[in-house]
Amino acid sequence: MPGPASSAMSGPLQRRHMAHAQRTLPTTGQSPLGTISSTSQVFLPVRFLITLNSFTDMIAVADSQAIAMDLRASIDEVGADKKRVRLGVIAPANHGSLGDQAMLEVVRARFSKNDNVSLATLLHRSWTAPLLRDRYRIKRFVATGNKTITALQNRYISKTFSSVWVIGADNIDGAYNEEFIIRLLNMLKQVGSPALQTGIFGCSISNNPKKAIMAALAANPNLAFLARDPLSGGRFADTAGRSAHIVADLAFMLAPALTTPTAHAAQDWIGRQKAANRRVMAVNSSGHTTAGQTEAAVKVQIDAYRHWLDGGADRSIIFFPHDLRPSPIGDVEIVALLYGALRDEFPGRLWLLEQPINAWDVKALLSGIDSLVTGRMHAAIAALSNGVAPMCVVYQGKFEGLMQHFQLEGLCHSRDILSDGRAFRDALDGYEKSLNQNHDQAAARLPSVLTLAEKNFDFIQ
Repeated sequence: MPGPASSAMSGPLQRRHMAHAQRTLPTTGQSPLGTISSTSQVFLPVRFLITLNSFTDMIAVADSQAIAMDLRASIDEVGADKKRVRLGVIAPANHGSLGDQAMLEVVRARFSKNDNVSLATLLHRSWTAPLLRDRYRIKRFVATGNKTITALQNRYISKTFSSVWVIGADNIDGAYNEEFIIRLLNMLKQVGSPALQTGIFGCSISNNPKKAIMAALAANPNLAFLARDPLSGGRFADTAGRSAHIVADLAFMLAPALTTPTAHAAQDWIGRQKAANRRVMAVNSSGHTTAGQTEAAVKVQIDAYRHWLDGGADRSIIFFPHDLRPSPIGDVEIVALLYGALRDEFPGRLWLLEQPINAWDVKALLSGIDSLVTGRMHAAIAALSNGVAPMCVVYQGKFEGLMQHFQLEGLCHSRDILSDGRAFRDALDGYEKSLNQNHDQAAARLPSVLTLAEKNFDFIQ
């Protein structure tokens, strides 16, 4: 499977960091997020700061000079682009989240074959390029307090793009990295002009957004702000003092596909369960919802799923991660723990979806399940896209807005429920009893939600 396309490099950084910039991923086997075909040679190119290893935003003098020289050379190289829109899309975070991968892939798929749009993904200097379903162009940017570099970078962006949009996801309100988001918003304000449109694709505002972030959003009325649910839209209006455009999440438009051996194996297992007349529940326990939980709280989940499986030999569970980053952020460790605790008790009735997997693989697999318990919003979106109403374990007041689109807010439960064995088990039983009604509700509301998701692209000029 092709990955990011390489880009031309010049200047001191090419000599200084070639070993990092031209680092080649294996031509077969696993990439950070999936399988790469044997015919593709994948480079992780960089424009502004060529090193791919992570380090702080405090840039040494020598590196600052090299970056500045490279930026000046890049500005001189920018030529006239005859395409109507030169679109830069800023990725929301480093690789690992399948939700972020889904949103980036939707944008890539929408514009990569549009002759009127020249698309490039803007990736922070220290982040690894995510695997998407086809090659795509990357431009690196630096979130730094260095005024010289910032000014040069803003000039480069202004000359290169006619429109710059951020995939805001659930971090634009500063929930995870306030300092980075502040610098990003400052950059958008500085480069925005009548000749360069800036905006934020459908995103969430939590019930406790950072005040400095909301002040920065309020101070830039020219920034197009798209909220991915009415609840977030209302919170934005209350704190930023202006209205948001209401859309739905980009990931609703992700095309499902099975592309890895592990996904195909899981699909085969689901098929065998269906042939045996078993109901298949999918379980994703988020690293965010279990962060800080005691062993007793994890045991609550194990006991609840054991209780559900004991309810009949016609019940099966597939455990899967939807964030591949290391614990405590990601899901890989916790879902493996749940699976391992139950596997020997229910032979043949449990499956663990392992890497490599991609967002489109998971969305395809969830078309074959009967129910889902998840702590990840984009796992819930993948299920809802298939007409499956999920039971959601929430932690930041953002899930509720998603479920409001489907009038299914009652399926959201605070992560505190994981500390109460009876409450979690009762919630699971109640979810099961209302499955058909809730699935019908999800299916009935889906067309209008898909229409809202399409509106993300209505505002690009």
